[in-house]
Amino acid sequence: MVPRLHHPIRNIGGGRPPAITDSNSTYDTIWVGLPAATAEAEQIPRTMTQAGALRTLGARPLGERPVVVLTGTKTPPAKLLKGAGMTLADYDRLRTLWIVLHDDEASWSSRGRHQLVADATHYIQFDRPGVVIAAIKEVVGDVRAEK
Repeated sequence: MVPRLHHPIRNIGGGRPPAITDSNSTYDTIWVGLPAATAEAEQIPRTMTQAGALRTLGARPLGERPVVVLTGTKTPPAKLLKGAGMTLADYDRLRTLWIVLHDDEASWSSRGRHQLVADATHYIQFDRPGVVIAAIKEVVGDVRAEK
């Protein structure tokens, strides 16, 4: 959340679609995004409590609902790591943990899958929008096919 407060989307990094970087979207200023980010942060304990109640090791709380979990695995630029107070080794450990957690999340459904996106950062929707769109279409298609 801290990067969202300090870096408008246009300043997070290169490679953003012009429709995003050239717009005057609600994410362009801290003043517009701050109330939503604060509200989100205040709800973290409640969210974690609800998530903990939902998940029992080995259970599939999402049943047969289709699920696609995407994980961007591209290493951020050294400058960004340094700004976050992280070494490359720190980031590698964090990435490994995210992969394990996302593997687990995908297992919450008997129809879940986890896809690593090697050329995307945390902001997969900006780095590889086609991958996100394909995942959404897959889930929507699976749900519609059930009816």
